Amino acid sequence: MTPSFTVQVLEAKHWDLVQKRMNALAKVCEAADKRQWHAIIERFNADPYWEKQFDDIAAQIRELDPNHSFLPENNPK
Repeated sequence: MTPSFTVQVLEAKHWDLVQKRMNALAKVCEAADKRQWHAIIERFNADPYWEKQFDDIAAQIRELDPNHSFLPENNPK
């Protein structure tokens, strides 16, 4: 696999994980009171289960392209 192809695969894995997290979040929010949604979203955004998976993908991307836009260090707040 060439590095650019590998990065494309990792980007696809990233977006697949984004979709899975959004689907899980939507399912939880459907069952919750709307007043709880903000807290639920904050919890999902910091959940170690999801963060570890995103971190693993980012580490692989970092090895191939340290300047990639998906990496947090390349997206200052």
